[in-house]
Amino acid sequence: MSRVYVGNLDPRVSERDLEDEFRVFGVIRSVWVARRPPGYAFIDFDDHRDAEDAIRELDGAQAMGAEVTVLVDDPLGVAVPLLVGVATAEMVQGNADGAGVKCCKDVTLM
Repeated sequence: MSRVYVGNLDPRVSERDLEDEFRVFGVIRSVWVARRPPGYAFIDFDDHRDAEDAIRELDGAQAMGAEVTVLVDDPLGVAVPLLVGVATAEMVQGNADGAGVKCCKDVTLM
C-alpha cells in the first residue's frame, strides 16, 4: 500500500470527487478528506506504482478546480524524491537546497 498527500484542494471537494479523479491510476483502498482545516486529503493506493503514476501526472496540474499538489506521504517527515519514491537520510542531506525534492513533511496525520 502507498499513501499520497493531495493539497490545495477546494474545501468543497468530496471523497467521491477524489475517487473519480484518481481511480484511473489504479486500485484505491481509501480516501480521507480533511475538514478542519479543509484543503487536503490522503489517498491510499493498493500498489505503490499507481501512487507514483498519480504523482507524476497530477502534481501541479489543474484538477477539481485548482492547481493541486500531489506528493508521496511521509509520516516521518523525511523529504522523498519524486523520481524514485524512496530516499535515504543521506540522499536528503545531500540535497540541502531542496532542489528536485518533493515531500509533505509539514502535514500531520490525524
